[in-house]
Amino acid sequence: DASNRKVHTYTIDSLAAGTEVKAVVQKKPQITITQPTNGTGTIIVTGTIEGVANQNIRNGKWVDCGTTITVTVEPTDNYVVTGITAKTVSDSVAASNTSNAGTKASGVQTLTFSPTENVTISATFEEKPTVSIGSGITNGTVTFTGKKNGQDVTETSTDQHVDFGSTVTITATPDNGYVVGTIDGVDVNTGRANGSIT
Repeated sequence: DASNRKVHTYTIDSLAAGTEVKAVVQKKPQITITQPTNGTGTIIVTGTIEGVANQNIRNGKWVDCGTTITVTVEPTDNYVVTGITAKTVSDSVAASNTSNAGTKASGVQTLTFSPTENVTISATFEEKPTVSIGSGITNGTVTFTGKKNGQDVTETSTDQHVDFGSTVTITATPDNGYVVGTIDGVDVNTGRANGSIT
């Protein structure tokens, strides 16, 4: 029986001869948490300790046998969680955050499992793509729109992060007396029309 910290009593009635009694003690799983060292996110582990559920499990602590562990990984701004891994000597459990189209979702990612032996938990992260607006733009402005953390944003400065899979729309707006000529070396206004070009 893998019950935790419980005293079990077994009674032998009318013992008439010598009897050998053996008890099997099962070691509780120990949790090792490998926190990222580059500040790209935080790993939080919860489970049952000494019969109390939903306890925050610190690195190196033991959990009750048979408990379900929940790993919650929260990335810092401009990063996404690409995967969570829980690895034992004999097995591993993993959760991936990459769709068939290669898109990686923003925000918190989780993994749930039931350890039967010591386990090491880790996570991987990836920086979101950036959009850069070149320097030296004169006689007009350039902006772009996209999604950041699932929200629509409009940016005018360079090296701004956007979500994976986000559609980016670039708009060039000329000053009075000018028309848009090229964007990134490509002539996007062959007719030299007035107004913004998207």
